[in-house]
Amino acid sequence: MKKYGLLFLILSLCVLAGSGCGRQDEFAALERTTYESEYGYSLEIPADWSSREIDPAVVFYLPDGELSLSVSPELGGVEYYSMREVGEMLAENLAAATFAEYTAATAQVTEREAEPANGAATAEPASYEQTLQGTDAAGNALTLHFYIDSPCTGIRYYLIFLGATEAYDENAYIADGVIDSFTVTMTQDELYDLMMRVNQRGEYAPAPPAEDENAPSTDE
Repeated sequence: MKKYGLLFLILSLCVLAGSGCGRQDEFAALERTTYESEYGYSLEIPADWSSREIDPAVVFYLPDGELSLSVSPELGGVEYYSMREVGEMLAENLAAATFAEYTAATAQVTEREAEPANGAATAEPASYEQTLQGTDAAGNALTLHFYIDSPCTGIRYYLIFLGATEAYDENAYIADGVIDSFTVTMTQDELYDLMMRVNQRGEYAPAPPAEDENAPSTDE
């Protein structure tokens, strides 16, 4: 069974702390800032949102704290689950950690044409998106919306929006805009190189700085 320890940490911090053209225009009209991560992605966030980095994840907050977004990379994830299976397992775990009672909206799975295998073209899911709504133990109405993007085998990015249902409904166009702006900024080779560095070190860490050829030698 897949473990989501990092995602639960981010989810805890979040608790504490049908898009049309019109709604896309609303997001486009906002003052925005581009967040670029050394873990191979970028996205646009409203300029007045605050953030907190918990390497390798980052959490963004509305000014009033009523809605938050956590973004975390998974570099070297298991390959034997389909995107739909990963999404369904994540939904089950997040729902159990968030709601006393919940209802799951229809999940959206998008597919891309994969490289031909054994002479036949196949399609593999590239993303998964789902909304969960319910109440917490105190009876507060909450909405959790998550999006998973998998640019290549073994690598996934998780975007999780969480907040009071009223706040989410008012700002759903922001969630749509942020997801639409999400961009993988590394090539497949660069992502796999990053994945190897992470696995070798046993932790998430950016690439080491290049050595300065003009630096004085430390050799005896």
